Formats: sequence, C-alpha cells, structure tokens
Amino acid sequence: MIIIEGKIIEGESAASGIKMNWNGYGSIYHQFNYLKKKHPSFTEKFNNFEMATINVKLEKSLSICYWKYTFEKVFWLPHSDSWYEKLSFLPIKFIFNGEYIDALLYKAYKSPHKNNNFLLEIIAPHIKNLAYNQICNIQIKREYIE
Repeated sequence: MIIIEGKIIEGESAASGIKMNWNGYGSIYHQFNYLKKKHPSFTEKFNNFEMATINVKLEKSLSICYWKYTFEKVFWLPHSDSWYEKLSFLPIKFIFNGEYIDALLYKAYKSPHKNNNFLLEIIAPHIKNLAYNQICNIQIKREYIE
C-alpha cells in the first residue's frame, strides 16, 4: 500500500447535481441507479456512499494501470436510451483527520478530467467537516499504479 497526499478542491458539481443536474440529481445518482439494476452485487457494497464526488488535487502525477471494476456501457442519462458512458472504480482508503474511510476512486471516460493525472475523483460516505483546501491522503494498493 502507498499513501498519496492531496488537497480537496472545488469541482464542477455535475456529480452531485448542485450546479448542473439531470431531473434534479447529479450524474453519480443516475449512474448508481443504472448500476444497481444491472450490477447489484457491485453497488450493494456502496449503499451508504454520498451521490457526489470529492475532488482531490495531487502534487505528483498518479497513473492507474488497472481498475478493479469497469463498466463499458452505463446508460445513465435520463430520457436517453442511446447515450452511455464507460465508468471505472477502484477501492481505496480516503484518509481525513486521521480516519481511514472506505471509498472508491472514480473515472468517467467522458469527463473533461479523464486524462488529468493530478486530479482524483472519489466517492465516499458522508464525511463531517470536509471543506475545500483541506489536506487529505489516499491509500491505494501499489499493484494498481503504473
């Protein structure tokens, strides 16, 4: 396992739906609803997760060579049966205020951030006192890193 330091930054809010939404919800909500129907064994482990992402800026580049879960065609956009997106997830520990929290590293392949190796998007349970510009750490298995 390795630990990587980062800083929590503001995102575009599409994942949570705060600024941009689809039927009042963000992309994570709709993506997980689709995955619950098609891949319930994957989503049942993450029922207590917030339907948003935590954006973390890294000081050093991080390249993932292997994602534990990848779904090629997630049809999540409301009112569309033809638009889909590839999504990948990797279990990690999100370390904040000394607490190790089970979380998922998240990659949406149509995201403008998909090739930014200095930015991580993380899905986790609700975390108290989380705010922008705070330092956090990510614990990840070395086998997943290039």
